[in-house]
Amino acid sequence: MKLDRTIQPLKKDIKKIEIPQMNLQVLPNGIPLHVLSMGEQDVCRLDIMIAAGKWEQSKKLVASFTNLLIKEGAGNMGPKELAEKLDFYGAWLQVSQTYHHAYLTLYAPTRYFYELLALLELIVKQASFPEAELHTHLERKLQQFLVDQEKVQSLALKKFSQALFGKKHPYSNDLEKKDFSNLKRNDLLSFYSEHYHSKNTRIFVSGKINDTMIQAIEKSFGTDTWGSVQENKHSDFLIQASPKKILWVEKPDAMQNAIRMGLPVIDRMQPDFNKFRIMNTILGGYFGSRLMSNIREDKGYTYGISSSITSLKHASYLSIASQTACEFSQPLIDEVHIEISRLQNEFITIEELDMVRNYMLGDFVRNLDGIFSLSDLYISMYANDLPETYFSKQVEDIQSVSKEDIMEMAQKHLKKEEIYIIIAGTKK
Repeated sequence: MKLDRTIQPLKKDIKKIEIPQMNLQVLPNGIPLHVLSMGEQDVCRLDIMIAAGKWEQSKKLVASFTNLLIKEGAGNMGPKELAEKLDFYGAWLQVSQTYHHAYLTLYAPTRYFYELLALLELIVKQASFPEAELHTHLERKLQQFLVDQEKVQSLALKKFSQALFGKKHPYSNDLEKKDFSNLKRNDLLSFYSEHYHSKNTRIFVSGKINDTMIQAIEKSFGTDTWGSVQENKHSDFLIQASPKKILWVEKPDAMQNAIRMGLPVIDRMQPDFNKFRIMNTILGGYFGSRLMSNIREDKGYTYGISSSITSLKHASYLSIASQTACEFSQPLIDEVHIEISRLQNEFITIEELDMVRNYMLGDFVRNLDGIFSLSDLYISMYANDLPETYFSKQVEDIQSVSKEDIMEMAQKHLKKEEIYIIIAGTKK
């Protein structure tokens, strides 16, 4: 039957969203193991989450390079042997990091799960951090850093983080060229010894999983304690925000100016957060947002502008980002303030609110599409110490939010005098 594209597809309201549960069991050595057994394809994913992020480091770059190089050598195997082994079994090992955690994510065919689990155990427990690989990655990252330092958007983001938190805070970016030459292999070995151990670990497994696979995970990672088990220091870092609200980063040869506006806001544990997040979506959180409609489509000041909320363990902030010709920098900033003022003083129409509501619910449903996307959802929940009801509450708040709520959120949390404005580029 040929599809008739002249007929609009039927719309269906999303009334209720069912979120499959991830089962939890605690292994004999205390490691929490989360299991999401779903799907018909013979593939699985295993995530090792370790509390070893930037927050824990005492020297710049140590946490990220420990995570980056952990798969570059283990036991008697070098990077080439490890890569060939993964390739032979049709697997992929990804490393990533946030401010608070390091991750090793293994995608594997279930028929080779046991061989790959043994390889992952070797990597996690016996990483060797070869000197040659460290030098290679340092050189590559340094070149990337130097290129970024020429980009106005990178300079604006760096200054914005420093304005919000102060240069010395882990959530800030104060990286310098000399930090790359200061990093040594012994720094990685010390950080690895101190933080990569069973007491710091949480494991997630998803896909087509059976009991024998769970038993194998327990045998590899959950029977005895491993690593140099010790308590994390959990340092408290003082936020030293800039008293100046308008800051310039001069780059005289810039073709465009990068603008970054924002302020500290409420975190995910606050009762208003979901309503505030909906308000932000209206402001600049999707392609049809107020900022895009006005500043891109109507005024033509930029190709793109967006606002987003970054909610971290110990702080949250809203950020508005764009690039424009230098002569339009102030007009663009003025229009952002106008759109914020509209949200504070004019009720949103029911039509616009329903459109945003449907967009956000549809986006949430897309995040549930697939076993590994579901796994990402749960990893995010546990990494940020969120309650199990967090996502269902998010759906409820999207469905029930009112025009009065939107106005209240803008009035309470978007005070003009608290907004930082960072401009990177030229003043001409």
